[in-house]
Amino acid sequence: MIQISLGSHRTLVEDFNGDGVLDFICGMIGEPVINKVDGGTNSKPALPIVALSNISGKYIDGSENLIGMYPQNINYLDDLNKDGVPDFLSDRAIASGDFNNDGFIDLFMVSRILYNDGKGIFNINGSQISNQMIPSKLDPPYSNTYEAFSDDFNNDGFDDIIIAPDSGFISRNGGSGWVVMSNGTPDVSSWIKVNLPDPRYLNNTKLNHMKSIDFNNDGFRDLILASTRESPYYSGAGIQLLKNNGDETFSDVTSLNVSDQTHMDQWHGEGDLIIIDVNNDGALDIVHLTGNTSDSPPNIHHGTNIYINKSGFFELYDTDNKLPFVWWAQFKGWESFIKDVNFYKPKLDNAFPININNDGWLDFISYKKQIMSSNNPTPGINVFYTIESKN
Repeated sequence: MIQISLGSHRTLVEDFNGDGVLDFICGMIGEPVINKVDGGTNSKPALPIVALSNISGKYIDGSENLIGMYPQNINYLDDLNKDGVPDFLSDRAIASGDFNNDGFIDLFMVSRILYNDGKGIFNINGSQISNQMIPSKLDPPYSNTYEAFSDDFNNDGFDDIIIAPDSGFISRNGGSGWVVMSNGTPDVSSWIKVNLPDPRYLNNTKLNHMKSIDFNNDGFRDLILASTRESPYYSGAGIQLLKNNGDETFSDVTSLNVSDQTHMDQWHGEGDLIIIDVNNDGALDIVHLTGNTSDSPPNIHHGTNIYINKSGFFELYDTDNKLPFVWWAQFKGWESFIKDVNFYKPKLDNAFPININNDGWLDFISYKKQIMSSNNPTPGINVFYTIESKN
């Protein structure tokens, strides 16, 4: 069976084969598909791509090391619709962690754990989480695991698994995601379910991305959620900060520890979280990259939102006035729109944080695409540019 891959959605970077060099697994986007319920279009996931480092300093394709995912070794119980791919396949609901505490980084996808033998060969054989943890088993037939994440939240040496159900599950059942919390044993079927606090948009939330950080330095990993609304579609941006109480529960401390985000409720919310020290003060900050799709006020969207960590309080950074950027009216032929009062002030697109010039200070890489016109059929120009820190 031919698998069509259109691109990668979620990428995991770990040393999967234990040679001291980082490898990566890409959750792949597959061919388009039409929803039989509402006629909407989406895309199927495709089989993941695994790149493993080797002794020559290059990378090899280790994709078929995912035993139980490729056609020749799929368990029939994992392919109930008999389409030749496992039912737990996803381009985004993937997480990596050491789930059996053997020192090797394993893989979780949707509902299944693939255990790593330490050489980058993964096998689905082994203890699996209970059906009571899996959205598709709790609320069939249209529910699924939308996102996943992993970290050791109770400090017992076993990485726990966070499951974020799709927005339909949340709208029908309420609540948010949950943690499959380890009990100090590799028997993941006996791990417990810890529900997370209600999300930003009650009964109307898409949980897009998750990261962990010990923001209050108490030795327990806390959780950051990036979410938006299901309806209006992807309307609303912002983060939710969940404090790990140290007793296998979490509390929502967003209102106490994050700047007021009410003005972001009309911004486009899809995106990624990056935990990084933006201002070089030794404290980890939050970068939330969101879609920069804009229509008209008040829906003036930001592509890059930065939260500066000030002793555990995350203060929004003024990206409008403190970070330069390129916008479409600066392209040749569009200059007349720069002072046009009918166009609102532009905003920064996605700007990926990276130390470009190796000076110890964080810089950014961004891009802008030339706006297209029906009178101009030529391909648009993509401009990649850097935003370097002034130290």
